[in-house]
Order: sequence, then C-alpha cells, then structure tokens
Amino acid sequence: MDEIPQQPLRVFLTGGTLAERAALRTALAAAPTRPEVLELDAAGQAPSQEDLFSRLFRSNPISTFLLRWSDLAIIDVNPAFTDFLGYTAEEVLGRDVKQLDLLVDRQQGVELLARLRGTNSLRYVEVSFKTKGGAQRLSTGFFERIAIDEVDYLLGMVVDISERDRAANEIRKLAAFPELNPNPVLEFDEQGRLTYFNRAAVLLAQSIGVDSVEQMLPSDEPSIVRECLATQKPRLRHETKHRQRTLSWSFYPIVSHRIVHCYVGDITEKLQLEEQIRQSQKMEAVGQLAGGVAHDFNNLLTIIQMQISMLKMRGAMTQEVSAGVEEIAHAAERATNLTRQLLTFSRRNVKAAKNLDPGDLVGGMTKLLRRVLGEDIVLESRFAPELPAIFADPGMIEQVLMNLAVNARDAMPRGGRLLIELDVARFDERQARDHSRGRAGEFVCLSVADTGAGIAPENLAHIFEPFFTTKEVGKGTGLGLAIVYAVVQQHEGWIEVESEVGVGTRLQVYLPAVVRPKPSAESVAEGGGEPLPGGCETILVVEDEVAVRAVARMALRRLGYTVLEADNAPAALRLWTELGGSVDLLFTDIVMPGGMSGHELAARLQLLKPELKVLFCSGYTREAEQFEAGEGRAPNFLPKPYKAGDLALAVRRILDEATG
Repeated sequence: MDEIPQQPLRVFLTGGTLAERAALRTALAAAPTRPEVLELDAAGQAPSQEDLFSRLFRSNPISTFLLRWSDLAIIDVNPAFTDFLGYTAEEVLGRDVKQLDLLVDRQQGVELLARLRGTNSLRYVEVSFKTKGGAQRLSTGFFERIAIDEVDYLLGMVVDISERDRAANEIRKLAAFPELNPNPVLEFDEQGRLTYFNRAAVLLAQSIGVDSVEQMLPSDEPSIVRECLATQKPRLRHETKHRQRTLSWSFYPIVSHRIVHCYVGDITEKLQLEEQIRQSQKMEAVGQLAGGVAHDFNNLLTIIQMQISMLKMRGAMTQEVSAGVEEIAHAAERATNLTRQLLTFSRRNVKAAKNLDPGDLVGGMTKLLRRVLGEDIVLESRFAPELPAIFADPGMIEQVLMNLAVNARDAMPRGGRLLIELDVARFDERQARDHSRGRAGEFVCLSVADTGAGIAPENLAHIFEPFFTTKEVGKGTGLGLAIVYAVVQQHEGWIEVESEVGVGTRLQVYLPAVVRPKPSAESVAEGGGEPLPGGCETILVVEDEVAVRAVARMALRRLGYTVLEADNAPAALRLWTELGGSVDLLFTDIVMPGGMSGHELAARLQLLKPELKVLFCSGYTREAEQFEAGEGRAPNFLPKPYKAGDLALAVRRILDEATG
C-alpha cells in the first residue's frame, strides 16, 4: 500500500488581542512539529491589515520590536532582533525593557521617549544596545508610536552599525599609517599620475634640494607604473641621482584597484659606507701582504744601513768607493720609504703626530715641488689667513702633497698650471650631507688642482685602489693615490675628487682642525757630522736575526759599550742568570721566536732589576702601535730600519735618563 504523503501541520489563529496572538505564535514556534501559523479574522476570512502587519513584522530582515507604550513591556520581537541581541523570544516577551537592561546608556532611552511624546515618529536615531553576552552594539533606528486595537505601542526597527564603525575605524587607522610613516610613501594611478604622497616625501624632497615631490620623481616613472600593472610584478631598488644624493625607489602594483604604491629612501650614506668597506677590505689585503714581508725586509735594510754607517765612520775611502757607498745609502733610503708606504695601507706605520701649522708645512715644500714639477708647469699657491692647526704626522702630510703633485705633473706632459690652496671649511649637519664622507665640524681643506688631461668617469671610482693606474707599464705603480687615501683615513679626514676629461682634476683633502694651541717652533738637531755619543755600560742585545744582531753588536762595541747578545728571550734569561744582573740596558726586538716577546722579557728582567733600562725595536709591525703616544713616538722605541747614529743617540738618551 502506497504511503500517503504527510501534509504539513497548519494552525489557524483568529480572535484575541495582539499580545495574546504574539504569545501563542511564540509557543507554537517552539513546538517540535513547528506548524505553519496562519491568522484569520473572527469570521475566518483572509488576513486583515493587522494580520498583514504581523506577517511583515516577522519576515522583516531588520531587527524589529514592539513595546506596549504604557509600561514598556515587550509585546513582540522578530527573529532578526533575537539574532541581533542573542536572546530567545521566550526570554524577552512580556518583560520590561528596563528590567532586561537592553540599553547601554539608560539616559538614551529616557531622551528617546521624551522626544516621542512630542511627535509620532523618529528616524535615524543612534542607540547603543547591550547583547545578552554583554557586548555593545551601536545601531541606528526608526521609532514610531502606533495604535492597534485601541492600545498604544512603540514600534522600533534598528540596523546594527557597529561593524560599519569598526570598518570606518580600520580605514582611519590604515589612512594614518602612511601619513604618519617616517618613510616616504607615494601612490600613482594607472596613467602614472601622482595621486598621494605623505609628509615624509615632502621632507625628503626638501632634503635633496628640490621644490616639490613631483620634481623628485624618476624621469621614467610613468612607464614603470604601466609596466608594474601590466606584468603584475613590482619594480624594486630603482636608483636615481639628485646632485650628491642617491634615492632608491620600490614600486608595488595593486592590480585590483589599478594603482601602484611606491616607497623611496635616501641610500647615499648606505652606499658610501659600502664603498668605504670595500675600499678598507682592499687596503687590508695590501696591508696583510705588506705586514707579512715588512719585518724581514726591515731587518735587511737595518743591516745595509748599519754597514753603510760604519763604513762612513771608518773614513779613508777612495772617491770611487765613497760614491758607491753613497749610492747604496740612497737606494736603502728609497727602499725604506717604499716599505713605509706599503705599511701605511694597514695602519701599521707608527704615526708621529703633533700640532702643525698647515701653512708652514705646505709652504715649506714649495721649493721642492718646483723642482719636481719642472719648468713647464706653473705652480701657484693660495693660503687663507689665520688657518687653524692640524694634528698630523708632518712626514705623512708631506707625502700626501708630494704624491698629489706628482700625479698632477704626469697628467700635464705638455705643461700646465698647478694650484695648491689651503682654506678653512666649516660644516653643520645639513652641509655635511652634501659631502660624500663629510661630517659636521671644522676642517682644513688642502686643494690640489691641475689643468691636465682629467680622469675618465669610469676610472673615478677606482683611483684610490692599490695598484690601479692608467699610466703606461713602467711609468706608475698605482700606489700614489692609494697611499694618499690611507694616510688621510689615518688622520680621520676624507678626500673629494672633481675631474673633467680635457679640462683638469681637483682633489680636496679635508683634515680635522684642532683647537689646541700651536707648539712653539723647535728644531731638533741630529748631530750632523759630530762624533756619535758612546759609553762604557753593559748592553744586552736580544735579536733573532743573526746579521742584524751582528751589526748592532759591532756598532755598540765601537762606541765603547760592553755588549752581550742572545737570539731569543729564553736564551737572554739564561744569560742573565749567569751574569748576575750586571746589565745596564736591554736592547730587544719585540717579535721573536721562543714563545716570549720582547715585552715579556723586559717585564721579567725588571722584576729582578727594577732600575734596568730598556730600548725596544721593531720593523713597524702592528705590535709597535702601542708606542704611539699622544704627541709622538715613545722615547724607548727605535723603529727598524735604523742607522748607527739613530742607535747611538737612542741608547745614550735612555741610559742618561734618571730612574723614576
């Protein structure tokens, strides 16, 4: 037998008051069968206007409620209202809204009722409701007093605008993000037109010296924007130059809105730092090479120079032999200068700095420079009055000026003009930004400008690199400007270069000025042809290089001293034990084999004999830097290579010092 399809249960409501029918509808809605409720009038006819109102009330997607005006009891609510506040219909029907505490601010309800007493309806009134869970929901509503079955009611329909407000707050927060961002933010439409920029972009434009953000934009910006939107890919790290500043741009397409967001930053300092690091690494590589050979090379030069000194002291040489000895001495001096130049790269050369008058220093070299430049180059100089002092090694600064002059001479093979200027440069923080490695403060600027061939743009970035040269093979080592760079760095300064092919080159060396008073001019006589000072004391010479130890022993004995010798520190300690401490002066190399340095040896011997005098020597290695004092080299240090006269004067000076 076929199953008869079950028909839906229908319940017809007729008669009763509005409140009674509302309560019955609520009860039927909670029944398990959930019957369809149809309302008829008393005669069983089609729904009346009131019934139509009831149906519209229930099906309205807007939260709707009905209150009895006399006691504000809740007569009816639709499903949208219960969803809005989280209550069920059973929990609210028949209850006073004041008891339910539905309003966040009761004063809002009082004001709303007061206004409705004077008018039948109110529109767009904002009311804050409290959900069953305690959350606040801001809504805007329509309220009207109506009469049904001769009873006054308050009809309310409210729309939740909390989410709208939250969205608006989020929009405001998002809008504030680019505006308050300390980094420049820009926006372009799909045609490449600038539609937005923040305050940081304006400040960046001002800092690079342009009048508006538009003038700062890359010249190919419209094509970049179109490309980003077409490919849906960003363009990153697009660099532009504005005077001395470099900007980096990043473009990000927002395809859904057909716009491109852009971020830009000034990377000038970052690029300069990277260049300084690269340059320092190159210098360090040369410095390691130089440091590896310097000790042995200076030992050889010490032997040569000591032997030359003793040959000269012997006298009775033929003119031909004397000329040969002078030639050897000259070659040794040049080799010594070359070693000093190489060691400059790694900061291993001991800097004998003192307060200098730059005008006196540079002016004193004029005569020498005229001979170096030759007759076909006109040398001019201009020095500003009242130049401040600089704290510098005079030999190193002279070397800087000489190297710059020689480079200028080589750039003017057919003659020309060389202008040397000294001036004062004062920079504040803003002005310093216009100089590649500048900083705020007072500086002395040494400028060397020629009218030579100039430097090609592709070579400008490499001129300070060790062994880089554009000269023909055999006509340049590529060390001149690299040495200048290293010396200026050691003196905490910087160099700037301007050059134009066919016009000439100008190099500006900035050295920090000092406020300390200039020292009085003093000249130190070095004995000239006078006899070297000697004595009768006992000297312990500790030197691992046999030939160096031999010439030192020979020179000291010729001066009258008793000389004991050892090839390392442990051997010197054994010799000390045998002699019972009769030594007056310890003359020791700093770096030696045997597991003990010259410093350690001196410390141990001075524990045994506190009045023992010590003279250290070294080949300008890194260990010698501790002897660099504030106003020059420490008095108990003798750098290699040294001559017999240097050794004699140093030994006598230390022996004659009063014991502290």
